[in-house]
Amino acid sequence: MIRYISETDRDLIMPLYPLYPDHNFLDEVEMICDLHKRMLSTYEAENIAWLGFSAGADLIMSSGRHIVKVRKELPMPGLMIPVSPCNLKITEESYARMKEIEKRDIMMSADAMKIFPEYYDHDHSLPTYLCGCAAEDDYIGFPKIVMYFGGDEIFAGEAPEYEKAFIRCGVKDYTIHVAPGMFHAYPMFTFLKEGKQGEDELIELLKKMKKREEQVCL
Repeated sequence: MIRYISETDRDLIMPLYPLYPDHNFLDEVEMICDLHKRMLSTYEAENIAWLGFSAGADLIMSSGRHIVKVRKELPMPGLMIPVSPCNLKITEESYARMKEIEKRDIMMSADAMKIFPEYYDHDHSLPTYLCGCAAEDDYIGFPKIVMYFGGDEIFAGEAPEYEKAFIRCGVKDYTIHVAPGMFHAYPMFTFLKEGKQGEDELIELLKKMKKREEQVCL
C-alpha cells in the first residue's frame, strides 16, 4: 500500500472494520459511514476517494447505498473505486453468465453465490439494499465510479447489470473495466505484470484528485 501514499501524495486510512461473526454487515457499513463523517470535519467530500478490493469493494458500494437510504445527511465521496465487488442477491441472467465464466475462474464457482447469503445474512435480518442486487439497487446520487473486474472471475457476470443500473439511476460518470484473462481483485497481485498495470491505473486515478486530501482503502 505504500505506493498509494508515496506516489499519490495523499493521506491514506485503512479502517479495521468489525468482522463476522461478532458483527454483521450493517455494523461494518455504519462504521464506514461514521468514519466518513469524521473525515468530513477535515476534508472536502469531493476530495475523498473510497477504494475497496473484494469484500472491501462490496462494503463501499453498500455504504454508498446506505447513505442514499439512511445516512442522507452525509455527502458522497468524490470518487468510488470498487475492485471486484459482488452482491448477495443476483439475477438468473447474472448467474447464467457466471456459470460460463466459472470454467475459467481459478478461485470461485457460480454456486458459491447461493451459499454466501447463508453466511452473511443467515437470519435474513439485513435490509435488501445492503445485501445488494446490481440489477435492482438504487445508485441515484452516486459520485464518479470506476469499477474493475477480472474477465475470468465469476463476479464479472454482474458487469452488465451494474451498467444498466448506473444508466437507470442517472450516474453520469462511471467506467466499468473488465480485464481479459484476469482473476479476482487482480490489481492487488502486483508481482504479475497485469496486476502491476492495474495498480498503476488506480494510482493514476487518485493522482488526478486534489493533492494531500484523504482516501479510504477498504
